[in-house]
Amino acid sequence: MNADERRCPICASPLVSVIIVNWNGKKYLQPCLESLLAQTYPSVEIILVDNASSDGSVEFVHERYSQVMVVANDKNLGFAGGNNAGFAQARGKYVALLNNDALAAPDWIGQLVRVGEEHIEIGMLASKVRFMTPENTLNSTGTLVYPDLSCINRGMFEKDTGQYDSAFDVFGPYGAAAFYRKQALDEVGWFDSEYFMHREEDDLTWRCRLAGWECRYVPDAVATHLWSASSGGGGSALKLYYGERNRIWNLFKFLPFDMVLASAGPTLRRLWRLRRTLKPTSKLKSSRAKELKSSRVQEFKSSRVQEFESPEAQELKRTRLSRFQIILTLAQAWLAAWLRFPHFRAKRLKTIVRGGSRREMVKKLLKRYGAGLDDIARVQGISG
Repeated sequence: MNADERRCPICASPLVSVIIVNWNGKKYLQPCLESLLAQTYPSVEIILVDNASSDGSVEFVHERYSQVMVVANDKNLGFAGGNNAGFAQARGKYVALLNNDALAAPDWIGQLVRVGEEHIEIGMLASKVRFMTPENTLNSTGTLVYPDLSCINRGMFEKDTGQYDSAFDVFGPYGAAAFYRKQALDEVGWFDSEYFMHREEDDLTWRCRLAGWECRYVPDAVATHLWSASSGGGGSALKLYYGERNRIWNLFKFLPFDMVLASAGPTLRRLWRLRRTLKPTSKLKSSRAKELKSSRVQEFKSSRVQEFESPEAQELKRTRLSRFQIILTLAQAWLAAWLRFPHFRAKRLKTIVRGGSRREMVKKLLKRYGAGLDDIARVQGISG
C-alpha cells in the first residue's frame, strides 16, 4: 500500500475490527455490543472472543447478535491469548479493543479513524476513558511510563474539567479502549501470550514504539468503563503477581542489562510509596478514590467473576493483603520472572529498533513519556 492509499479520505471508510474478550461476562455484553452497533462510523466488524465461558455468553450472542462474529476458545487464554485469537480473524485496516464492561460513545470509532487516516506514522491511538461512576471522572487519557517500566493511566481519578481536551502524544493506549493500525501489529507482532494478563499492552506498546510507530491521544474518542475487576483491584495478589512478573519480563525484553539492574532503585521507591495502598488497613486518601469505593462499585467488584484466571493464579487471594502476603507474592513474581530470564532476553533480539540504538531509544522514550512517584501515588496503585 503506497502513501497516497494510506492517506485515503474518511469517506473511504476503511474497515475497523473491534475485538471484545469475554469470560463469563454475559451480563455486560448487551450494553457493550449495543454501543458498538450504535456507532455512526459505517464500516465495523465486531469480533467477540469467548474464553470458554460457562454462563451462556456464546449462546446469548448467537441468539441476539447474528452480525457479531464469535470466536469460541476451548480454554481460557487470558486477555493476551484471547485478543490474539481475535487478531487472527480481524480483516480491518484498524483493530480496536474494548473491554466487555465498557461502552463506546457513538462517534468513538469515527474519531479514531479520522486521526489515523490523517497521520500515517501513528500506529496506536488512545481514547479518553471515563469511569461510569462517579460520573465525569477519568480512568485514562493514555499511558505514561515509570523508570522500572510500570505504566500508569494519565489523569486517572481526576475530574474531567477539560484539562485533557487537547490531542497530544502519549506513550501508549489503555487496553480497555485501545486502537491499533493493523499494519503496525503485523510488523511488530501481536500480544505475547505468555503474559496471560497484565502488562501485555505495555509490551506491545514498547515494540511499536521502538519500531518507530507513534501514539496519539484523541480526546473526542470517548469510552466509559464500569470497573475492571478481573484481578480483584489494586491490592489483590493476582494483580500484584502478574503485574510484577510481567513488568520484569518487559525489563528483560527492552532494556540494556545495566538499566535492568538500575531499575531496582525506582522499583523499591515505587513499592515504598504504595505501601499504604497495599496494606489491608490502609485507607485511600484521595477523595475521588473514596468515591470509587461507593456501594455500587463494591457490589460490582464482589459480584463479578474473576475473568482471566489461570491455574497458576488460583492459589493467590483476591483480598487486601497483609505485609507478609505482599512480600510473599512479590517474591513469587520476581522468582518466576528471573527463572525465565534467558528466554525473555532472547526475545529482545527479535525486537525491531529504528531511529537509533536501543539504549538511545529507550532513554528518549522514558524521558519524553516518563511518570514520577507523584503520578504513581495519585492513582493509588489502582489500574485497569
